[in-house]
Amino acid sequence: MKLEQNLIGSLHENKQTKENLGKIQALIRLQKEERLLDQSRVRELEETVRDLESRRGVIRERVAVERDSIRKSLRELSAADEVMPESREAIEREAYEQPRLQLIRRMVQQGVREIDALRADLEDADRLEARIATERGELEAMIHEMAESEGILELNRQLQLDLLQRNRDDRVAQLEKWRSLKTAEAQVSDLIHHFNSRMELQETNRAERAASKAMVVMADSAFAHSKGHLPFPVRGKVVGLFGKARDIASGLTMFKKGIEIDAGKSSDIRAISAGKVVYSGELPNYGRLTIVDHGDHFYSICGQLGELSKKVGESVAVGEKIGVSDPSGSPVYFEIRARNIPVDPLQWIAAAL
Repeated sequence: MKLEQNLIGSLHENKQTKENLGKIQALIRLQKEERLLDQSRVRELEETVRDLESRRGVIRERVAVERDSIRKSLRELSAADEVMPESREAIEREAYEQPRLQLIRRMVQQGVREIDALRADLEDADRLEARIATERGELEAMIHEMAESEGILELNRQLQLDLLQRNRDDRVAQLEKWRSLKTAEAQVSDLIHHFNSRMELQETNRAERAASKAMVVMADSAFAHSKGHLPFPVRGKVVGLFGKARDIASGLTMFKKGIEIDAGKSSDIRAISAGKVVYSGELPNYGRLTIVDHGDHFYSICGQLGELSKKVGESVAVGEKIGVSDPSGSPVYFEIRARNIPVDPLQWIAAAL
């Protein structure tokens, strides 16, 4: 009887495993389809950006033509305004020229209005491109997340197959490593989401005080305007790049949300811009880290530190010490986020260390 029960239990277990395998395979197909749709949308956005650039080129040419026309008309008006001798012939000529001069003045006014309209078109194009850049960043982040999800689904699929073959230890270890990495990343994302929500509430309150509103706007825009000119948090060689990378421990292709800098032992880590420390502590896989809020939903993250020099709530100036690299010489982890979306730090900091 016991043998029969074991056989029946084994059959039920195999059936459940096969059902799980079918569900996972369906999820993998759906993930791939969704990722392809997002990639198609990114290509559409890139085409729109190219069209905008072409449109801007045409507008700039029209502005140049209008300016040349206005300059020519102004020269004619200036020549006509020169003092002429008080003679009958001069008076008759002035009367004869008056309608033409009035027409030229109207053409100048029309040209100025046309240039103003073209400039407004350029500003609209710039605003649209900025919105496209934001959407593209969000889509690319989603695409990378889905690619990671496909990888973990594939591991689950292999695990279900291994369950049928009773050979799963390696797959389970990979899954546990992946879960550990993603838990740490989720903690950072949750922290920044919390900081964003709190900052939005504070901004709403500050909006009621007109005197401080202008100061907030200036502070918020400072970090964005510094793109490409920010300093490195520490001198050293970049040894880990932003983007796709293979994780040796789990064997998975992961998306690295920051860079790694070989800063040597016990080097000073400094703030890349003015801001306020919103987190100072330890997180799994990040080690000791400091998160600085730079305003306008921009954050910098420095992790794998040996010491933390600032506490939560403290303000920091650009270049001010916020920590020390690990005394063992482990690389410093550095990340920049815009509205909780990781961006490539190398696009924001100055080229030379």
